[in-house]
Amino acid sequence: MPVVILRKKTEGENSLEEIAYRLKRTVGVRVVQCPSASTSIAGLARNILFVRKIRAPLYHIIAPSEAYLLPFLKRGKKIITYHDMGLILKGRNRLYSAARRMIQILPSRYFADCITFVSKHTEREYLQLCPGTSRRKLAVIYNAYDERLKRDDLSENNACFTILHVGTAERKNLDGMIRACRGLKVSFLIVGRLSAKQKDELKKSRLAYENYTDIPFEKIVDLYNRCNMVSFPSKYEGFGLPVIEANAMGKAVVCGNIGVLREVGNDAALFVDPDNEENIRKAVVCLMKDDNLRNSLIQAGYQNAQRFSPKKIYTQYRQLYQKVRMKSDRR
Repeated sequence: MPVVILRKKTEGENSLEEIAYRLKRTVGVRVVQCPSASTSIAGLARNILFVRKIRAPLYHIIAPSEAYLLPFLKRGKKIITYHDMGLILKGRNRLYSAARRMIQILPSRYFADCITFVSKHTEREYLQLCPGTSRRKLAVIYNAYDERLKRDDLSENNACFTILHVGTAERKNLDGMIRACRGLKVSFLIVGRLSAKQKDELKKSRLAYENYTDIPFEKIVDLYNRCNMVSFPSKYEGFGLPVIEANAMGKAVVCGNIGVLREVGNDAALFVDPDNEENIRKAVVCLMKDDNLRNSLIQAGYQNAQRFSPKKIYTQYRQLYQKVRMKSDRR
């Protein structure tokens, strides 16, 4: 049975865990979690000792922060998945970026049998950082939306137009969305831990909001059902799962006009310049006032979501596992 290796979970981090346990449900893998965060020499050492005890015909590391484990996995074939290159491409300084490259990028080039990416955009970023990597062992498999997404639209109960914003990291551009909505009759549902600055922006803008952190997936589904629109005007992403979730849930979505969101969102989103708050505001107002536009985006979203159905994506992973193991058997 293939083994999926997870990073140690930290508060508020759920995305990779969701992917791992969906693979367990749909493909049939064993999931193991590293005992320590990979943020210290001691933590790295504990994780290395931990994985050396695992025996499997195939290993799949789904967090690039654990790429350093690849040389220490015994015998079986090795797959690693990259979700984005943001922390490496935009590190605090050159030394920091170089260290991350040594730990998170180079091991995959030399020790992985297959390297997968959640978008063509992320694959291109990887090749910028690690030119010369054999393209024969590269593959793009998109993320799937969760099969537990169930539409039960509750937005008719809203007192005013309600916007769901997923993620509060700086690149998620919540601050820009808040400023863009000043004076509009809207309220926010915000998923993610708010900073003091973001709370101050919300207070100054006099916008009603609810804030949720580290919530179960069932609550995420409830928030999608309660909103009139999904906000995702990101400045950088490796994929952009909320766009696909909004599509699958029949919600219009405003997202940043960046390459990867164009790749994922196709014609099923209203794209905005994430650095232009007036542009963001106009998009929100359009969706508030234009029912035809909102409905056309919703219908396009249903079609777009089919590209990311769980059945389709996890069939691709099953086929990948078989392909990588067959290469081993031929040898």
